[in-house]
Amino acid sequence: MQRFFTKDTLDDIYTITDNAWIHQLSRVLRGKVGDEIILFQEDGTQRVYTLSEIRKKQIILQAQGEKTQVHREQKQNIILYQALPNKWEKIEYIIQKSVEVGIEKIVFFRSQRSQKLVISQKKRERWENIATEALEQCGGYRPTVLEYVDSLSQVQIPASYKHIVLHTQGKSQSVQDIYDKKQKKYALWVGPEGGWSDEEISFLSNNNSIIAHFGERILRTETMGAVIGFAILHGYR
Repeated sequence: MQRFFTKDTLDDIYTITDNAWIHQLSRVLRGKVGDEIILFQEDGTQRVYTLSEIRKKQIILQAQGEKTQVHREQKQNIILYQALPNKWEKIEYIIQKSVEVGIEKIVFFRSQRSQKLVISQKKRERWENIATEALEQCGGYRPTVLEYVDSLSQVQIPASYKHIVLHTQGKSQSVQDIYDKKQKKYALWVGPEGGWSDEEISFLSNNNSIIAHFGERILRTETMGAVIGFAILHGYR
């Protein structure tokens, strides 16, 4: 059954007026009167609805049964600090896979070796939509927060998180050796295609971050965060 995220109250009668949502239900999914969908909220509340009326500018939903609470809390929370890659498509991939894994927040920032991509408001809106669609598809409930800052020095570094900087050069510890199932909050730092500069590694090391590698393989910048985030959230099982 198709799932849709909403911030609105799950009333007995729910009216959809958003043009993009109407298009997805009526044109993309070919929804018909009587079809069932699920609306869910961030706290894990969800409710089944049937399509009661389909009009050009609105769709009316009728609730079937009462609300249910199905949210399952994750054992760990992860923030991904991601240096901007060299292509828009990679940003979209990072967002999609991070949401599917269950990463709570992605902070994109411009590193010394990042490409000079200009992030417009239109791009941000598109990425928010990608994050929402990934959440609806993967069975999650908590939306992943997306943030953007201009430089590493502007990133807020919360002290309550264990910070792990993924780096393939020089001496470093294994992520698996660093992992502690009792630790509830992790922050993963992933550099761009050209890697971290020595200055950036020094800056992060001086801010209570651990320099680490993930086994013998070198992962791409667009896959690193999701792969290691998944390993941490699933306790390396």
